Amino acid sequence: MRRSSRRTFLALATASLATLGGGAAYRVGRYKTPVKREPDLTRIKLNLIASEAKRSDQARVLLIGNSATIRGRFFDRLQEEAGTGVHFARASANGARLVQSVRIAGLRTLVQQIPWDAVVLQDFSSMPLHPADRLGSRLAISHFARLASPAPIVLFPHWPSAAGHRVYRGTLGTGFAIPADPSDYAERAEAHYLRCARQINGTVAPVLPAWIAALRRGEALYARDKHHASPAGAALAAATLWPAIRASLG
Repeated sequence: MRRSSRRTFLALATASLATLGGGAAYRVGRYKTPVKREPDLTRIKLNLIASEAKRSDQARVLLIGNSATIRGRFFDRLQEEAGTGVHFARASANGARLVQSVRIAGLRTLVQQIPWDAVVLQDFSSMPLHPADRLGSRLAISHFARLASPAPIVLFPHWPSAAGHRVYRGTLGTGFAIPADPSDYAERAEAHYLRCARQINGTVAPVLPAWIAALRRGEALYARDKHHASPAGAALAAATLWPAIRASLG
């Protein structure tokens, strides 16, 4: 992406977020760069991802997200669900938000220059809970969609944290709409991602309703931190995401 295009995106994001007030300018600065670039967002790794994708003669699917795509063997589970015939690439960082990741020049180049057959986007868990974050998330998703065009976009909502997590105690800062429980969180998150999908003519994988249904069945979906997925939770998310990707591949 040209430097002028990048400046335009950053200016638009800053101006849009600033209109929300209530510390929005602070939030823009805080989300300026990824928290941690490992394991997938270093220049060397991004170049390797591009090289492997170029050599593949299979359907190419790029997954951009955060630690939820890294831990619990989620990525392995997704590849197992798909079986043969699909080349999966993951460009994720621990703690990263899409509004951070889209600012990495090497990642923008990866999205734009490889003929991906589908691009999967997963934003940070709390993004649907704050007005400024929701707007930043929508802007980043729209920007990634433009870069990836004509590849279809599949949105992969982050599952809600377990009951008892700090998100339900209002400790994420001022301005957050504190969810009452995982079901309430899932409802708000689903509304956010459906709105984003309408903007880009994308698809929302039904991870959230599947997750809530599994919780009601008493399944153990969480790691000890009540936030990341257990192996069973990762398997559920992968099994729910794959059909949405498969449908987007045509």
